[in-house]
This record gives sequence, C-alpha cells and structure tokens, in this order.
Amino acid sequence: MQAFEMDTIYTSLAHAIDTAGSQSELFLAMLSLKLATEIDDSKAVERSIQSVLLDLKTHTPSIANATA
Repeated sequence: MQAFEMDTIYTSLAHAIDTAGSQSELFLAMLSLKLATEIDDSKAVERSIQSVLLDLKTHTPSIANATA
C-alpha cells in the first residue's frame, strides 16, 4: 500500500471515529471484526492484535507530551 493510500485511510478512519461519537469504541470493535473477516486468516489477525497491544505499551499519547 502506498503512503498516500494510508493517509487517505487514516483520514477516513479519523472522520468515522468522530462521526461515531460516543459509540467510537463499538465502531472500532465492529470495524476490526469486519476487517478480520476480509483478511480470512485467523493467525494473521492474532499477530496483528498482539502487535497493536505491544505498540500501545510503547506509545506515548500526544496529550502527555504536551503537558510534560
């Protein structure tokens, strides 16, 4: 996937999360399950879940950076 395509997806995802409002967590869960069915590879989905959990452990929210 090209960088401009990732940028387009990021923008669409951010807009959808904003649109979902208070249901943004449910939206993300439902989207994740829908994408998992598109991948049709449970091991790849499990690897992605573990990868994102690891990424979260090392991610510093931008709000924390602004107050530091």
